[in-house]
Amino acid sequence: MTNTIRYAAARGEPYLFPAEQAGAAAVQGMVATYDGRPLPYAVVLVAEPQGTPHVTRANQAGEYRLQGLPAGNYIPVAVAAGFEEAVLRNRWGMPWSIQLERGQSIVVPEIALQPLVAPPLGPDAAARSALEPVASYTATSPYPEGATAQVRQWTFQRNETVNDTLFVYLPPEAAAHDARLPLLFALYPGHSLMWEDVSVAFASRGYAVVALSPLAGYGRNVIEHGEDARLALHLARSGDLGDAIDGEFPLAISGSYGAAVLNRMLRLEPTAFTGVALLGGISNAFSGAAAFYAGNLVWPPALGYALAALGTANAKPDNFMRFSPVYTAEVMPPTLLLHARADNMVPIQQSQEYAAALKEAAVPVQTYYFADEGHYIQVGEDTSLTTRRVFLQILSFLQKQHSSAANRPFALSQSVTLSTDAQTG
Repeated sequence: MTNTIRYAAARGEPYLFPAEQAGAAAVQGMVATYDGRPLPYAVVLVAEPQGTPHVTRANQAGEYRLQGLPAGNYIPVAVAAGFEEAVLRNRWGMPWSIQLERGQSIVVPEIALQPLVAPPLGPDAAARSALEPVASYTATSPYPEGATAQVRQWTFQRNETVNDTLFVYLPPEAAAHDARLPLLFALYPGHSLMWEDVSVAFASRGYAVVALSPLAGYGRNVIEHGEDARLALHLARSGDLGDAIDGEFPLAISGSYGAAVLNRMLRLEPTAFTGVALLGGISNAFSGAAAFYAGNLVWPPALGYALAALGTANAKPDNFMRFSPVYTAEVMPPTLLLHARADNMVPIQQSQEYAAALKEAAVPVQTYYFADEGHYIQVGEDTSLTTRRVFLQILSFLQKQHSSAANRPFALSQSVTLSTDAQTG
Protein backbone atom coordinates (compact mmCIF):
# COMPACT_ATOMS: atom_id res chain seq x y z
CA MET A 1 0.00 0.00 0.00
CA THR A 2 2.74 2.44 0.96
CA ASN A 3 4.65 1.83 -2.26
CA THR A 4 1.54 2.27 -4.41
CA ILE A 5 0.60 5.50 -2.63
CA ARG A 6 4.11 6.88 -3.18
CA TYR A 7 3.85 6.01 -6.86
CA ALA A 8 0.45 7.73 -7.09
CA ALA A 9 1.83 10.79 -5.30
CA ALA A 10 4.51 10.97 -7.99
CA ARG A 11 1.65 11.15 -10.55
CA GLY A 12 2.59 7.87 -12.15
CA GLU A 13 6.21 8.82 -12.75
CA PRO A 14 9.10 6.58 -11.70
CA TYR A 15 10.62 7.85 -8.50
CA LEU A 16 14.04 7.29 -7.05
CA PHE A 17 14.40 5.63 -3.69
CA PRO A 18 16.92 7.18 -1.30
CA ALA A 19 20.38 6.38 -2.60
CA GLU A 20 21.94 3.34 -0.99
CA GLN A 21 25.54 3.85 0.09
CA ALA A 22 27.98 1.17 -0.93
CA GLY A 23 28.90 -0.89 2.07
CA ALA A 24 30.65 -3.96 3.32
CA ALA A 25 27.86 -5.58 5.30
CA ALA A 26 27.36 -9.34 5.00
CA VAL A 27 24.75 -12.02 5.69
CA GLN A 28 25.42 -15.72 5.99
CA GLY A 29 23.27 -18.73 6.67
CA MET A 30 21.99 -21.98 5.24
CA VAL A 31 19.27 -23.12 2.83
CA ALA A 32 17.52 -26.35 3.75
CA THR A 33 14.47 -28.40 2.91
CA TYR A 34 11.57 -28.37 5.35
CA ASP A 35 12.75 -31.68 6.86
CA GLY A 36 16.06 -30.05 7.73
CA ARG A 37 18.34 -31.43 5.00
CA PRO A 38 20.82 -28.94 3.49
CA LEU A 39 19.82 -27.84 -0.01
CA PRO A 40 22.92 -27.37 -2.18
CA TYR A 41 23.30 -24.74 -4.91
CA ALA A 42 20.07 -22.85 -4.15
CA VAL A 43 19.99 -19.20 -5.24
CA VAL A 44 19.94 -16.74 -2.34
CA LEU A 45 19.21 -13.06 -2.85
CA VAL A 46 18.67 -9.79 -1.05
CA ALA A 47 17.56 -6.71 -2.94
CA GLU A 48 17.78 -3.00 -2.39
CA PRO A 49 14.38 -1.24 -2.14
CA GLN A 50 14.26 -0.21 -5.82
CA GLY A 51 15.23 -3.71 -6.96
CA THR A 52 19.02 -3.94 -7.37
CA PRO A 53 19.77 -7.58 -6.48
CA HIS A 54 22.71 -9.06 -4.58
CA VAL A 55 22.87 -12.75 -5.42
CA THR A 56 24.85 -15.84 -4.56
CA ARG A 57 24.44 -19.62 -4.61
CA ALA A 58 24.66 -21.92 -1.62
CA ASN A 59 27.54 -24.38 -1.64
CA GLN A 60 27.21 -28.16 -1.60
CA ALA A 61 26.47 -28.05 2.14
CA GLY A 62 23.66 -25.51 1.62
CA GLU A 63 25.73 -22.68 3.14
CA TYR A 64 25.84 -19.19 1.65
CA ARG A 65 27.37 -15.79 2.29
CA LEU A 66 26.19 -12.51 0.78
CA GLN A 67 28.70 -9.71 1.19
CA GLY A 68 29.35 -6.17 0.00
CA LEU A 69 25.80 -5.17 0.97
CA PRO A 70 24.74 -1.57 1.62
CA ALA A 71 23.37 -0.86 5.07
CA GLY A 72 19.61 -1.24 5.27
CA ASN A 73 16.66 -3.53 5.96
CA TYR A 74 16.45 -6.78 3.98
CA ILE A 75 14.46 -9.99 3.86
CA PRO A 76 16.57 -12.73 2.20
CA VAL A 77 14.82 -14.97 -0.34
CA ALA A 78 15.91 -18.31 -1.76
CA VAL A 79 14.79 -20.52 -4.65
CA ALA A 80 15.90 -23.75 -6.29
CA ALA A 81 14.68 -25.91 -9.15
CA GLY A 82 11.99 -28.22 -7.81
CA PHE A 83 11.24 -25.99 -4.80
CA GLU A 84 9.01 -23.03 -4.03
CA GLU A 85 10.72 -19.71 -3.41
CA ALA A 86 10.78 -18.80 0.28
CA VAL A 87 11.91 -15.91 2.46
CA LEU A 88 13.65 -15.95 5.81
CA ARG A 89 11.04 -16.39 8.55
CA ASN A 90 11.00 -16.13 12.32
CA ARG A 91 9.78 -18.78 14.76
CA TRP A 92 6.18 -17.65 14.25
CA GLY A 93 6.38 -18.09 10.48
CA MET A 94 6.43 -14.38 9.67
CA PRO A 95 8.90 -12.83 7.19
CA TRP A 96 12.01 -11.78 9.09
CA SER A 97 13.55 -8.44 8.19
CA ILE A 98 17.18 -8.04 9.13
CA GLN A 99 18.78 -4.67 9.86
CA LEU A 100 22.33 -4.30 8.55
CA GLU A 101 24.67 -1.57 9.66
CA ARG A 102 27.65 -0.53 7.60
CA GLY A 103 30.44 -3.09 7.93
CA GLN A 104 28.28 -5.48 9.98
CA SER A 105 28.30 -9.24 9.35
CA ILE A 106 25.48 -11.35 10.78
CA VAL A 107 24.43 -15.00 10.77
CA VAL A 108 20.73 -15.71 10.21
CA PRO A 109 18.63 -18.85 10.70
CA GLU A 110 18.16 -21.25 7.83
CA ILE A 111 15.76 -20.56 4.97
CA ALA A 112 13.53 -23.60 4.52
CA LEU A 113 12.14 -24.45 1.05
CA GLN A 114 9.08 -26.57 0.34
CA PRO A 115 9.09 -28.98 -2.63
CA LEU A 116 7.25 -27.62 -5.65
CA VAL A 117 4.61 -30.25 -6.42
CA ALA A 118 2.50 -30.17 -9.60
CA PRO A 119 -1.18 -30.67 -8.74
CA PRO A 120 -2.41 -33.80 -10.60
CA LEU A 121 -4.64 -33.20 -13.60
CA GLY A 122 -5.74 -36.70 -14.57
CA PRO A 123 -7.71 -38.17 -17.48
CA ASP A 124 -10.97 -36.50 -16.42
CA ALA A 125 -9.55 -32.97 -16.54
CA ALA A 126 -11.85 -31.94 -19.41
CA ALA A 127 -14.99 -32.88 -17.48
CA ARG A 128 -13.79 -31.38 -14.20
CA SER A 129 -12.86 -28.12 -15.92
CA ALA A 130 -16.19 -27.89 -17.82
CA LEU A 131 -14.33 -27.66 -21.14
CA GLU A 132 -16.68 -26.46 -23.89
CA PRO A 133 -16.31 -25.29 -27.51
CA VAL A 134 -18.04 -21.95 -27.94
CA ALA A 135 -17.23 -20.75 -31.48
CA SER A 136 -15.77 -21.90 -34.79
CA TYR A 137 -14.69 -19.72 -37.72
CA THR A 138 -12.05 -19.16 -40.40
CA ALA A 139 -9.30 -16.58 -39.91
CA THR A 140 -6.70 -15.16 -42.28
CA SER A 141 -3.40 -13.36 -41.84
CA PRO A 142 -1.71 -10.86 -44.20
CA TYR A 143 1.60 -12.67 -43.63
CA PRO A 144 2.61 -15.17 -44.86
CA GLU A 145 0.66 -14.45 -48.02
CA GLY A 146 -2.51 -16.52 -48.20
CA ALA A 147 -2.27 -17.73 -44.59
CA THR A 148 -5.57 -19.19 -43.40
CA ALA A 149 -6.62 -21.22 -40.38
CA GLN A 150 -9.67 -22.95 -39.01
CA VAL A 151 -10.28 -21.66 -35.51
CA ARG A 152 -12.15 -23.04 -32.54
CA GLN A 153 -12.59 -21.15 -29.30
CA TRP A 154 -12.95 -23.03 -26.02
CA THR A 155 -13.79 -22.13 -22.46
CA PHE A 156 -12.72 -23.95 -19.34
CA GLN A 157 -13.15 -23.44 -15.63
CA ARG A 158 -10.71 -23.70 -12.75
CA ASN A 159 -11.45 -22.70 -9.16
CA GLU A 160 -14.86 -21.46 -10.36
CA THR A 161 -13.16 -18.94 -12.68
CA VAL A 162 -13.95 -19.20 -16.39
CA ASN A 163 -11.16 -18.71 -18.93
CA ASP A 164 -12.36 -17.77 -22.43
CA THR A 165 -8.92 -17.09 -23.98
CA LEU A 166 -8.26 -20.65 -25.23
CA PHE A 167 -8.17 -20.93 -29.05
CA VAL A 168 -7.01 -23.70 -31.41
CA TYR A 169 -5.75 -22.81 -34.91
CA LEU A 170 -5.37 -25.48 -37.60
CA PRO A 171 -4.48 -25.19 -41.28
CA PRO A 172 -7.59 -25.65 -43.46
CA GLU A 173 -6.32 -28.90 -44.96
CA ALA A 174 -5.88 -30.58 -41.56
CA ALA A 175 -9.42 -31.96 -41.39
CA ALA A 176 -9.48 -33.05 -45.04
CA HIS A 177 -6.25 -35.05 -44.74
CA ASP A 178 -6.89 -36.42 -41.25
CA ALA A 179 -3.52 -34.94 -40.31
CA ARG A 180 -1.88 -34.89 -36.89
CA LEU A 181 0.08 -31.69 -36.47
CA PRO A 182 2.84 -30.78 -34.01
CA LEU A 183 1.55 -28.82 -31.03
CA LEU A 184 2.69 -25.21 -30.70
CA PHE A 185 1.58 -23.70 -27.40
CA ALA A 186 1.33 -19.91 -27.71
CA LEU A 187 1.13 -18.05 -24.41
CA TYR A 188 0.45 -14.44 -25.32
CA PRO A 189 0.89 -11.38 -23.05
CA GLY A 190 -2.52 -9.99 -24.09
CA HIS A 191 -5.82 -11.62 -25.08
CA SER A 192 -5.33 -14.36 -27.66
CA LEU A 193 -7.45 -12.51 -30.22
CA MET A 194 -4.99 -9.59 -30.18
CA TRP A 195 -2.40 -11.98 -31.58
CA GLU A 196 -4.61 -13.93 -33.98
CA ASP A 197 -2.53 -12.99 -37.03
CA VAL A 198 0.49 -14.60 -35.36
CA SER A 199 -1.44 -17.78 -34.55
CA VAL A 200 -2.73 -18.03 -38.11
CA ALA A 201 0.78 -17.45 -39.48
CA PHE A 202 2.22 -20.41 -37.55
CA ALA A 203 -0.82 -22.61 -38.26
CA SER A 204 -0.32 -21.95 -41.98
CA ARG A 205 3.14 -23.49 -41.62
CA GLY A 206 1.82 -26.81 -40.36
CA TYR A 207 1.33 -26.35 -36.60
CA ALA A 208 -1.64 -26.96 -34.38
CA VAL A 209 -1.47 -23.68 -32.46
CA VAL A 210 -3.06 -23.73 -29.01
CA ALA A 211 -3.26 -20.10 -27.88
CA LEU A 212 -3.88 -18.88 -24.35
CA SER A 213 -3.41 -15.62 -22.49
CA PRO A 214 -3.03 -14.86 -18.76
CA LEU A 215 -6.54 -14.30 -17.50
CA ALA A 216 -7.15 -10.70 -16.45
CA GLY A 217 -9.09 -11.82 -13.40
CA TYR A 218 -5.92 -13.24 -11.85
CA GLY A 219 -4.06 -9.96 -12.20
CA ARG A 220 -0.29 -10.56 -12.05
CA ASN A 221 -0.56 -13.84 -10.15
CA VAL A 222 2.05 -16.00 -11.89
CA ILE A 223 1.03 -19.10 -9.94
CA GLU A 224 -2.62 -18.95 -11.07
CA HIS A 225 -1.66 -18.14 -14.66
CA GLY A 226 0.77 -21.04 -14.62
CA GLU A 227 -1.94 -23.44 -13.47
CA ASP A 228 -4.28 -22.29 -16.26
CA ALA A 229 -1.48 -22.81 -18.78
CA ARG A 230 -0.68 -26.28 -17.39
CA LEU A 231 -4.33 -27.26 -17.68
CA ALA A 232 -4.65 -25.94 -21.26
CA LEU A 233 -1.51 -27.82 -22.32
CA HIS A 234 -2.80 -31.00 -20.67
CA LEU A 235 -6.13 -30.72 -22.47
CA ALA A 236 -4.33 -30.28 -25.79
CA ARG A 237 -1.98 -33.23 -25.26
CA SER A 238 -4.84 -35.46 -24.08
CA GLY A 239 -6.80 -34.95 -27.29
CA ASP A 240 -9.59 -33.01 -25.63
CA LEU A 241 -9.08 -30.04 -27.99
CA GLY A 242 -9.21 -32.18 -31.13
CA ASP A 243 -7.64 -35.24 -32.73
CA ALA A 244 -5.48 -33.19 -35.10
CA ILE A 245 -3.14 -32.12 -32.29
CA ASP A 246 -0.03 -34.26 -31.90
CA GLY A 247 1.19 -33.50 -28.40
CA GLU A 248 4.14 -35.88 -28.25
CA PHE A 249 6.83 -33.20 -28.71
CA PRO A 250 5.15 -29.87 -27.85
CA LEU A 251 6.83 -26.53 -28.52
CA ALA A 252 6.06 -23.11 -27.06
CA ILE A 253 6.27 -19.44 -27.95
CA SER A 254 5.74 -16.52 -25.62
CA GLY A 255 7.14 -13.16 -24.63
CA SER A 256 7.02 -10.24 -22.24
CA TYR A 257 5.17 -11.25 -19.05
CA GLY A 258 4.43 -14.70 -20.52
CA ALA A 259 8.10 -15.68 -20.11
CA ALA A 260 7.63 -15.79 -16.32
CA VAL A 261 4.45 -17.88 -16.66
CA LEU A 262 6.19 -20.40 -18.93
CA ASN A 263 9.05 -20.68 -16.47
CA ARG A 264 6.54 -21.34 -13.69
CA MET A 265 5.01 -24.15 -15.80
CA LEU A 266 8.42 -25.66 -16.40
CA ARG A 267 9.36 -25.49 -12.73
CA LEU A 268 6.37 -27.78 -12.19
CA GLU A 269 6.92 -29.93 -15.28
CA PRO A 270 10.49 -29.54 -16.60
CA THR A 271 9.90 -31.86 -19.58
CA ALA A 272 6.73 -30.16 -20.85
CA PHE A 273 8.30 -28.66 -24.00
CA THR A 274 11.01 -29.67 -26.45
CA GLY A 275 11.81 -26.05 -27.29
CA VAL A 276 10.72 -22.53 -26.31
CA ALA A 277 11.02 -19.23 -28.21
CA LEU A 278 10.68 -16.03 -26.17
CA LEU A 279 10.29 -12.56 -27.68
CA GLY A 280 11.09 -9.59 -25.44
CA GLY A 281 10.69 -11.72 -22.34
CA ILE A 282 11.00 -10.68 -18.70
CA SER A 283 13.81 -12.60 -17.01
CA ASN A 284 14.68 -10.60 -13.88
CA ALA A 285 12.08 -8.47 -12.14
CA PHE A 286 14.67 -7.17 -9.68
CA SER A 287 16.96 -5.58 -12.25
CA GLY A 288 13.94 -4.59 -14.36
CA ALA A 289 12.41 -2.71 -11.43
CA ALA A 290 15.71 -0.96 -10.78
CA ALA A 291 15.82 0.20 -14.41
CA PHE A 292 12.22 1.48 -14.20
CA TYR A 293 12.69 3.39 -10.96
CA ALA A 294 15.87 4.92 -12.39
CA GLY A 295 13.72 6.33 -15.21
CA ASN A 296 15.32 4.21 -17.96
CA LEU A 297 12.11 2.51 -19.16
CA VAL A 298 8.90 3.82 -20.72
CA TRP A 299 5.78 2.13 -19.33
CA PRO A 300 2.08 2.94 -19.46
CA PRO A 301 0.71 3.94 -16.01
CA ALA A 302 -1.05 0.60 -15.48
CA LEU A 303 2.23 -1.30 -15.60
CA GLY A 304 3.86 1.19 -13.28
CA TYR A 305 1.10 0.66 -10.75
CA ALA A 306 1.40 -3.13 -11.17
CA LEU A 307 5.08 -2.91 -10.30
CA ALA A 308 4.46 -0.54 -7.38
CA ALA A 309 1.84 -2.95 -6.02
CA LEU A 310 4.51 -5.66 -5.70
CA GLY A 311 6.00 -3.64 -2.85
CA THR A 312 9.64 -2.80 -2.37
CA ALA A 313 12.11 -5.46 -3.41
CA ASN A 314 13.93 -5.49 -0.07
CA ALA A 315 10.69 -6.20 1.86
CA LYS A 316 8.75 -8.33 -0.68
CA PRO A 317 11.48 -10.21 -2.58
CA ASP A 318 9.32 -13.31 -3.10
CA ASN A 319 6.89 -11.23 -5.19
CA PHE A 320 9.77 -10.26 -7.49
CA MET A 321 11.32 -13.74 -7.54
CA ARG A 322 8.18 -15.14 -9.19
CA PHE A 323 8.85 -12.80 -12.13
CA SER A 324 12.55 -13.73 -12.35
CA PRO A 325 13.01 -16.95 -14.36
CA VAL A 326 16.71 -16.15 -14.67
CA TYR A 327 17.20 -17.74 -11.23
CA THR A 328 15.66 -21.09 -12.25
CA ALA A 329 17.01 -21.22 -15.79
CA GLU A 330 18.03 -24.86 -15.42
CA VAL A 331 14.42 -26.03 -15.87
CA MET A 332 14.22 -24.61 -19.40
CA PRO A 333 14.39 -26.73 -22.58
CA PRO A 334 16.44 -25.50 -25.58
CA THR A 335 15.53 -21.83 -25.83
CA LEU A 336 15.56 -19.10 -28.47
CA LEU A 337 15.66 -15.54 -27.10
CA LEU A 338 14.62 -12.71 -29.42
CA HIS A 339 14.79 -9.07 -28.45
CA ALA A 340 14.64 -5.62 -30.02
CA ARG A 341 17.64 -3.47 -29.20
CA ALA A 342 15.35 -0.43 -28.91
CA ASP A 343 12.87 -2.11 -26.53
CA ASN A 344 12.21 0.51 -23.84
CA MET A 345 9.61 -1.54 -21.95
CA VAL A 346 11.58 -4.74 -21.38
CA PRO A 347 15.20 -3.80 -22.12
CA ILE A 348 17.43 -6.11 -24.11
CA GLN A 349 19.57 -6.63 -21.01
CA GLN A 350 16.80 -8.93 -19.75
CA SER A 351 17.44 -11.40 -22.59
CA GLN A 352 21.20 -10.95 -22.36
CA GLU A 353 21.12 -11.82 -18.66
CA TYR A 354 18.82 -14.78 -19.35
CA ALA A 355 21.11 -16.07 -22.11
CA ALA A 356 24.08 -16.02 -19.71
CA ALA A 357 22.09 -17.89 -17.04
CA LEU A 358 20.91 -20.51 -19.55
CA LYS A 359 24.46 -21.09 -20.75
CA GLU A 360 25.70 -21.42 -17.17
CA ALA A 361 22.96 -24.00 -16.57
CA ALA A 362 24.06 -25.91 -19.71
CA VAL A 363 20.72 -25.24 -21.45
CA PRO A 364 21.11 -24.89 -25.25
CA VAL A 365 20.32 -21.26 -26.07
CA GLN A 366 20.26 -19.15 -29.21
CA THR A 367 19.81 -15.39 -29.40
CA TYR A 368 18.49 -13.13 -32.13
CA TYR A 369 18.80 -9.40 -31.39
CA PHE A 370 17.44 -6.95 -33.93
CA ALA A 371 16.88 -3.27 -34.61
CA ASP A 372 14.01 -1.28 -36.15
CA GLU A 373 11.29 -2.49 -33.75
CA GLY A 374 10.19 -1.94 -30.16
CA HIS A 375 8.61 -4.18 -27.55
CA TYR A 376 5.46 -5.08 -29.49
CA ILE A 377 5.83 -6.44 -33.00
CA GLN A 378 2.87 -7.78 -34.92
CA VAL A 379 2.08 -9.55 -38.14
CA GLY A 380 -0.38 -7.34 -39.99
CA GLU A 381 -1.17 -5.40 -43.12
CA ASP A 382 2.24 -3.69 -43.06
CA THR A 383 4.43 -6.48 -41.73
CA SER A 384 7.94 -5.07 -41.57
CA LEU A 385 11.01 -6.80 -42.93
CA THR A 386 12.33 -7.13 -39.38
CA THR A 387 9.11 -8.81 -38.22
CA ARG A 388 9.32 -11.24 -41.13
CA ARG A 389 12.86 -12.14 -40.15
CA VAL A 390 11.80 -12.65 -36.54
CA PHE A 391 8.98 -14.95 -37.65
CA LEU A 392 11.32 -16.98 -39.84
CA GLN A 393 13.93 -17.27 -37.10
CA ILE A 394 11.30 -18.64 -34.73
CA LEU A 395 9.93 -20.97 -37.39
CA SER A 396 13.38 -22.38 -38.16
CA PHE A 397 14.18 -22.89 -34.46
CA LEU A 398 10.87 -24.65 -33.74
CA GLN A 399 11.18 -26.98 -36.69
CA LYS A 400 14.76 -27.90 -35.78
CA GLN A 401 13.77 -28.66 -32.21
CA HIS A 402 10.80 -30.76 -33.26
CA SER A 403 12.83 -32.65 -35.83
CA SER A 404 15.56 -33.31 -33.26
CA ALA A 405 13.09 -34.54 -30.63
CA ALA A 406 11.29 -36.75 -33.13
CA ASN A 407 14.64 -37.92 -34.58
CA ARG A 408 13.67 -36.81 -38.06
CA PRO A 409 15.65 -34.95 -40.74
CA PHE A 410 15.16 -31.20 -40.49
CA ALA A 411 13.36 -29.53 -43.41
CA LEU A 412 12.02 -25.99 -43.24
CA SER A 413 8.41 -26.21 -44.42
CA GLN A 414 6.96 -24.51 -47.47
CA SER A 415 10.40 -23.54 -48.85
CA VAL A 416 10.79 -20.59 -46.49
CA THR A 417 14.21 -18.93 -46.78
CA LEU A 418 15.86 -17.37 -43.77
CA SER A 419 17.49 -13.96 -43.86
CA THR A 420 20.53 -13.57 -41.62
CA ASP A 421 21.12 -9.81 -41.86
CA ALA A 422 20.38 -9.12 -38.21
CA GLN A 423 23.04 -9.68 -35.58
CA THR A 424 22.62 -13.08 -33.96
CA GLY A 425 24.33 -15.09 -31.30
